[in-house]
Amino acid sequence: MKISSLNQFMYVIFLFRFMVQIIISKKLDIGVKGIIYLNIVIMISKS
Repeated sequence: MKISSLNQFMYVIFLFRFMVQIIISKKLDIGVKGIIYLNIVIMISKS
C-alpha cells in the first residue's frame, strides 16, 4: 500500500511541476518545445 501511495504522490508532483512549467512558458513565451527541452535538461542534471 505504501508503494502505491508513494507512486501517486510522485505522479501528483509530476503533474504539478508540468502545470507550473506550462504557466512559466506562457509567461516567458517559450512554447511546448521549450518545455520539453527544459525537462530533458532537468533529467540530465539530476542523473
